[in-house]
Amino acid sequence: MYPSYYLVAKDQGEKDAVKSFHYALEAEKIHSDLFAQAKEAVDSGNDYDLKYVSVCEVCGHTVKDGTPDQCPICGASKDQFKEFRH
Repeated sequence: MYPSYYLVAKDQGEKDAVKSFHYALEAEKIHSDLFAQAKEAVDSGNDYDLKYVSVCEVCGHTVKDGTPDQCPICGASKDQFKEFRH
């Protein structure tokens, strides 16, 4: 749905919506990859090796076992990431 929303927002000149949908599209690519890694581990009979995840509170970019100094999607600083540990 995000690609369609992005195109409509772009056609209508809604800059804030374009930015928001861009963030969502890029973050969902990462989420999909992390889900695939977890599914592969479970399908192999293993636990998913994960110490913690960091999520950018601006755009949703998610990083496994690390926190970047700057978000590669939106440019937010490290202090804009929230860490989730188990």
